[in-house]
Amino acid sequence: MASESIEPNWRRSTHCDTWACLETAVVGDVVLVRGSERGEQTLLRFPTSSWRAFIAAVRAGEFDGHPA
Repeated sequence: MASESIEPNWRRSTHCDTWACLETAVVGDVVLVRGSERGEQTLLRFPTSSWRAFIAAVRAGEFDGHPA
């Protein structure tokens, strides 16, 4: 059986108003992250569970010194 190639559905934040933004896509149980200005050259992969934990920490203010 031949493996199928899945084209990622890239999403960009609505807060991005420049050409240099981060884009994300979910493929299976992996979240892909890339810089919009370099596309596939900057591709990072994270397990979905790790990405969710990161987003929760950002929303909680864990990286800005000011908890939400």
